[in-house]
Amino acid sequence: GQCQELNSKVELICDGKVQRLPASAQGVIFLNINSFMGGGEMWDQKNDMWWPNDKSTLRSFTCDAADQNCFTPSGQNDGLVEVVAVDSVLHLGRILLGMARPHHITQASSVSVRTATPLPMQVDGEPSYLYQPSSLEIRPIPQPALMLANDPASFPFSQLTRHPLARHLIQMYVRERGF
Repeated sequence: GQCQELNSKVELICDGKVQRLPASAQGVIFLNINSFMGGGEMWDQKNDMWWPNDKSTLRSFTCDAADQNCFTPSGQNDGLVEVVAVDSVLHLGRILLGMARPHHITQASSVSVRTATPLPMQVDGEPSYLYQPSSLEIRPIPQPALMLANDPASFPFSQLTRHPLARHLIQMYVRERGF
């Protein structure tokens, strides 16, 4: 398919450094949270259901000053995008089941993606297509927009939003922050 030999069709430049994709990669995923496709752990892998003692493909989260490939646990407010690669749809399914891990590429505050050929892509789950060689820039926004009332006890959820998921997320945020 179009995504075979992706490493020869896509150039990743993360924080000014060219990153190599594995030869087996057929997809690249850019994350700002440790979850993909409804709960697949893509970076931190806390639940190794099938291979609890196999840490051979995990990068260490402990670093020394000379380590060029040290990574930190993912965080939605850390200003970094986690970059991982996957080999196929079957690989994604195995990741969701805890039977495999993605290829950890890097963490970066800015990512440039340059494609040499037209390629399919998704943005937040929505299908799209790059009809010609393209260049994309990916950077996390420092602070997401969020509106909260000064007095959470009188927070007008129904007036602010009518979408049940948005109301639920705001309520969770308020509870989590202890307002």
